[in-house]
Amino acid sequence: MLQALIDTARRQGISLPSIQVALETPMGCGIGTCLGCAAPRPGGGYFLTCQEGPCVRADRIAWDLMTDAFHG
Repeated sequence: MLQALIDTARRQGISLPSIQVALETPMGCGIGTCLGCAAPRPGGGYFLTCQEGPCVRADRIAWDLMTDAFHG
């Protein structure tokens, strides 16, 4: 569902920094120890949704990798 939002925003010319999304990643521990909630950043690396989210700006997420990580 979030991927559809991002695709629509891109088609409409809406900048991703202006969009906030609430991520639903698996959060095993809730404090960053298990790394189960790691979400990919554009340009490499990850951020922990339990520490930096769950609401983040849409441009902070590598969407092509996000869908692979949680639906693959």
